[in-house]
Amino acid sequence: MGKFLHALIALLLLFSIQSASFTYLYSLKGNNSADFDNYYQFSQPSGLLVLNSTLFVADSGKSALYLFNGTNRQKVLLSADSDSLTNPMRMTYADGMLYIADGTSGKIKTFTGVGYQISLWTASITNIDKASGIALDADNAYITDMIKKTLVVYSRSTRAYSRVAVQAGESDGQLSSPADVELYKGKFYISDSAKGIIFTYDSNFTSLASFGRGKGGISLTSPQGITIYNDRIYVADRGAGRVVAFSMDGYPLDVLNSSVFEGNISYPEDVAVADGKLYVTDSGNRLVKVFQINESVDDGAVSQKVALADNAVFDLLQLDSIASKLNLTAPSESTLTSNLALAKTYLAQYDYNSASTLAQSVIDGCSAEASTLAPAIELKTKQIVKSAQDKVAPYRQYATGSTISTLVQFDNKASLVNLKLSSKAYSDAADTALSLGPIADTIISQTEIKVAEQQERARDETKAALLSSLASFDSRLSAIEADSAAYQQNANTSNVRVLIASAKEQIANNDFASANHSIALVGIEVVAFESTFAAQLPEIKKALSAIALDEASLNSTVASQPPIFNPDFSPERAMMLQAYGYAYSNPQLAISLSKQAKDATVEKASKSQTVYLAATATLAIIGLIVIIAAAFYLYIRRMKSKSR
Repeated sequence: MGKFLHALIALLLLFSIQSASFTYLYSLKGNNSADFDNYYQFSQPSGLLVLNSTLFVADSGKSALYLFNGTNRQKVLLSADSDSLTNPMRMTYADGMLYIADGTSGKIKTFTGVGYQISLWTASITNIDKASGIALDADNAYITDMIKKTLVVYSRSTRAYSRVAVQAGESDGQLSSPADVELYKGKFYISDSAKGIIFTYDSNFTSLASFGRGKGGISLTSPQGITIYNDRIYVADRGAGRVVAFSMDGYPLDVLNSSVFEGNISYPEDVAVADGKLYVTDSGNRLVKVFQINESVDDGAVSQKVALADNAVFDLLQLDSIASKLNLTAPSESTLTSNLALAKTYLAQYDYNSASTLAQSVIDGCSAEASTLAPAIELKTKQIVKSAQDKVAPYRQYATGSTISTLVQFDNKASLVNLKLSSKAYSDAADTALSLGPIADTIISQTEIKVAEQQERARDETKAALLSSLASFDSRLSAIEADSAAYQQNANTSNVRVLIASAKEQIANNDFASANHSIALVGIEVVAFESTFAAQLPEIKKALSAIALDEASLNSTVASQPPIFNPDFSPERAMMLQAYGYAYSNPQLAISLSKQAKDATVEKASKSQTVYLAATATLAIIGLIVIIAAAFYLYIRRMKSKSR
C-alpha cells in the first residue's frame, strides 16, 4: 500500500509539472526607451540578484553591472567606465555590500550601490581560477571555482584564504564544474554543471544528498545559477534551456520552458526570485525575462491533496476510537468529515480552488487535533502501564512457580506497549496496556500471603532498628545530662525527653513515619547539645586544671613562709575560690583570676621573705655589736686589773 501511494504521488506530481505555474510579464534588454542606440544592450547576462525592488544584472560578455527598478534602468557600470569587472557571474549581498564572483579574474568584487566604483574585495585571492558563485555567512565567504573544481572558504573578517571545503573528484559530493553555491537554513547547495547535479551539504560540508538525476521525470543537463525562495529551489538548466523548481528534498515541482508563453530560453545562466516573480537570464537572446509565479494548482495536485485529507480523517477517526477505549474525551470530527465530503464534491465539479482550500483545512484541522490527541493517548497508555507496574512491584520478590511465568508474561506485554507506541501503533498499544490490569490482579492474588508475612517481618525489623536508634540517642542524652550536672551547665533536656517518650509511643503503635520524624528531631537536639558541650567542656576542663595548678602553687608558697612576719593570704585564697566559680561560665576569666591569685601570693611571699631577711640581718648585726662591746669591756677590765 505504501509503495502504491508513493507511486501515485509521483505520477500526480509529474502531471502537475506539465502545466507550469508561470506567466510571462516582460523582458529587459539593458536599454532604456530614451537610449538612441543599442550601446547599453546586454551582451551575455550571467548573474541576477533582487534586493529591495532593485534588480542587479551582471553581464559577463560586457563586463558590466546593471541596476533596474522594474523596467527602468537606474544605473549601469561598464568596464570602460570603471575598469574593474572582467567576467562577472553570480552575486550575493550582505551588510550593505554587493559581492560579485568575477569569473575568469578569479577575484571577488564589491559594490556599495553608491557611485560607479567597483572595488576588489581582497587582493590576496590567489587560490581561485574562475570564481563562478559566492555565498556568505557571518564568518566566511564560500566561493565556487569552475576551473579548479572546488569550493573554497575565505574569512570575511581577515579576507584571507582559509581552506578548500569541497574537493574535486568523480564521487558523489565531489565537484567537477561547480557553477553556483547557495546557503539556506544551515545547508549548502552547489550546482555542478558537468555532472548535471545539485549537491547538498551540512554546515561541516558533509555530503547529504543530490538531486536532478531523473526523479519525477526531470534530469538536469547543465545546471548553473540557483536560488532558494519559500522552500523551493530554482535552477537555471542551461543545456536544456529551462528553469526547474524543486522541493527541498529534490522533487521537481515546476518547469519553465517553451511550453510557457515566452518560456523559450536560450542558455539560462542564472535565476532570481522576489515578490512572487521569477527572473531568468536568457543569455543566448541577450535578455532578462520576468515571469509571475502563479499560486494556482492543477487537478492532479488537488486530487493528491484531497486523498491526503481523506487519509488524515481516517487516521483521526482511528485515534478517536482508541481514545474511547482509554476513556479519553475526543473532539468531534463532524466539521472535518463534512468539509472532506464537500472537498470531494468540489473536486468532482472541477472547482479545484475550493477543493484545495477545503482539503487543506481538513489536513490542517486533523493535524492540529491529532497533535493533541496522539500525545494524550500515549500519555494515558503509559499511565495505565505505570499503574499496573506499580501495583505489581511490591509482589515481584515473592513470585514462585507459575507466578514467575505470569510475571514474565506481564513484563513482556509492558515492553510490547512501548514498542507499539514508538511505531505509532496506538490501537495495539492501548489493547495491550489494558490487558495488564487483570494479569496484575492474578500475580497479586498468588502472592498476597507471602507479602503479608514479609510485611510483618519488615515491621519487626523496622521497629527494632528504630528502638536501637532511639536507645543510642537516649544514652547520648544521659551522658549530656551527666556532663551538664558535673560542669554546672544546666542543660534543659526536657523537650528532648518528651520527644523520646513520644517516639517510643509511636513505635509501639507501628506509626513508623511519625517515629522516624520524632527520632530525627531527637537527633538534631542531641547533636546540638553535643556540639555545644564539645565547644564548652574542653575550655572548662582546661580552666579547672589551670586553677588547680595555680592553687597548688599558692598553697606551696603559703606553706613555705617563716613563722614570723607571715602575711595575710586570705584575699588571694578568696580570689582563687572566685576563679573556681567562674570556671563554668567564663573559663578565660577564671584562668586569669587564678593566675592573679597565684602571682599575688608569690609577690606577698617575696616581700615577706625580704622583710624577714632584713630583720634577721639587723638582729645579727646587733648581736655582733653586743658581742664586740662585751669583748671590749672585758678587755678593758683585764687591762685595768693588770695595771693594779
